[in-house]
Amino acid sequence: MTFAPKLTVEEAAIRWSDPARTIVNLVRALNPWPIAYAVRDGEMNYPPGTSQAYSHTEYVILGQVLQRATGQTMKELYEQNILGPQGFDDTQFPTDQNIQEPVLHAYSNDRKIFEDSTFWNPSWGSATGALTSNLHDLGRWGPMFGQGRLVSPASFAEMTAPTSVGKGNNRPDAYYAYGFVVTNGWYVQNPNMNGYSGAFAYNPTHGITLVVEATKNANPAIDPAGIHILREVIKYVTGFPE
Repeated sequence: MTFAPKLTVEEAAIRWSDPARTIVNLVRALNPWPIAYAVRDGEMNYPPGTSQAYSHTEYVILGQVLQRATGQTMKELYEQNILGPQGFDDTQFPTDQNIQEPVLHAYSNDRKIFEDSTFWNPSWGSATGALTSNLHDLGRWGPMFGQGRLVSPASFAEMTAPTSVGKGNNRPDAYYAYGFVVTNGWYVQNPNMNGYSGAFAYNPTHGITLVVEATKNANPAIDPAGIHILREVIKYVTGFPE
């Protein structure tokens, strides 16, 4: 896999004086090949299997594989295999910028002005990043995900195994697994998108699920608000540092 520079919010801004084709491409959204089609001088960052670094592009490609293999859209796959059967009534895979009400409003300065970014189109997040939900559904999702209820025991063992330890920045006490971080007994995710700063954690030993959703201020820290809050909540819940 090769990579191109990350698309910026400015590149997605609609300028109504642009040619019609340019506007159409923006309105139809980045779905998903403008994201996945990338070239980086024909060279890889490192030989396969020798290191590890996060890349959302891989999840975009995985989504395309699933859709081609099944002949269904990601929206259909989510609804028929997870959301519907598990009763996640407040979790959706939107095909536009609309979010189910009531919605926490987000703010961003990505366009060099601090503004409401709640309804910016999330399609660039593609197969894994465009879902919307609420605290209730995410609280129920914790044990389903953290106990591997929707996959086979073998698949769950592979998902959580420390196969990335020793590669990149991965350590035995903090390593990247299949789409989440395993650290000090917790499974952790910290999604950040369009002004939102989220954090999710599940502790399989104690069966604890923690969900945090926050917004960013005009000068967000390197680690956004969601993960900062999560760290403090973990200390409070466990009585120990994270």
